[in-house]
Amino acid sequence: MSDSYTINANWTLIGPDLEPVRDATVIVEDGVIADITTRQQPAEFALGDVALIPGLVNAHTHLELSDLTQPLEQATPFTSWVRKLIGHRRTRTTSPVEAMLMGLEESKKAGVVAVGDILSGQALDEGKFPEAVFHASRGLYANYFYEVIGFKSSSIENALSQYSRFAVEQEDRRPVLEDFTIAVSPHAPYSVHPALIGELTDRSNLIAMHLSETRSELEFLDRQTGEFRQMLEDFGVWEEGVVAKGSKVLNYLEMLEGRRRVLVVHGNYLTDEELVYLSEFQHPDRSVMSVVYCPRTHAYFGHEEHRFREMLNMGINVCLGTDSRASNPDLSVYEEVKFLKRRYPDMDSRELIGMATWRGALALGLEKKLGTIEVGKQAKFAVVELGGREADDIDIRLLAEESRARGL
Repeated sequence: MSDSYTINANWTLIGPDLEPVRDATVIVEDGVIADITTRQQPAEFALGDVALIPGLVNAHTHLELSDLTQPLEQATPFTSWVRKLIGHRRTRTTSPVEAMLMGLEESKKAGVVAVGDILSGQALDEGKFPEAVFHASRGLYANYFYEVIGFKSSSIENALSQYSRFAVEQEDRRPVLEDFTIAVSPHAPYSVHPALIGELTDRSNLIAMHLSETRSELEFLDRQTGEFRQMLEDFGVWEEGVVAKGSKVLNYLEMLEGRRRVLVVHGNYLTDEELVYLSEFQHPDRSVMSVVYCPRTHAYFGHEEHRFREMLNMGINVCLGTDSRASNPDLSVYEEVKFLKRRYPDMDSRELIGMATWRGALALGLEKKLGTIEVGKQAKFAVVELGGREADDIDIRLLAEESRARGL
């Protein structure tokens, strides 16, 4: 497809409200939406009975686990599942880079135009970003969050040195690929020293961190007991005093405060106090702290009800991620939306689609380029093969069970 063309579908979701417009034609020039018209005119790409929607945004995923054909067998407690994951990484025959390539291809086919991927050290080539993944990322707004792990005080200097060296090397790519971004992800409160988090926040304006994922994490922060303490002892990395007694997730949110974009990954057990705090950082021109909800992974682990609807009502930006194939059958963000519609049938379909499009773009700092079909935005679309009957309301058809999203 050239950079200049016209495209027409029976339905197009236009603007920030994702308003469904019948028989609209989108005019694209040099990869940017130049005009949208309802005047009948021939289009180079006449898609027929489908909906043209903004390209989907997967705000949190682990592409290097895309070699799994089905989720890992469930195990409790959570750290038992973590151990299974570590075992998979040690014994698999597919390399992490090959798995990432598989995940990128699957994502593109599913209509994803931007990813927030957690880049583990295993996927690096002697500390450098793999060339194959760099080239396969073309066509996406690829945001790679370099994962930093280091719980003990003695690990801080080495972890910082590795990240800084890696980040500097990636700066050379920026002039040739503007949609390629390296950010940072201090993994989680049970795997990263607080002082290390503080240092990392000074080095990136885009940060993602797994927070409030399990009840056991909250126990660990408060009392330094439970399954996470046991796991750290088993791995030989426990250090007394790293986490102060009575600590909360709120303390970690405060460490991340001030960055232009912060992604709170999962946020399954955020308290009222923490939600109020997040609601105060919802200013796109300065700082947005978003919660990335991974619905099917949330269900896989049997977590308590997620508070995403309360968050939305409080003005908190909540977007969607697929997490990984270790806890999810596929990488389709649209299937996450359909899953939520089945679970919460009273929710407006377009509000749910917004979590997979413009809210994800906002979380990654891409809201001026992606997330809506508007003049001036990048021509990055997904196509929804509509379920139901043509006579049905479009809001019903968009998330009908048989509807599917694909790349253009």
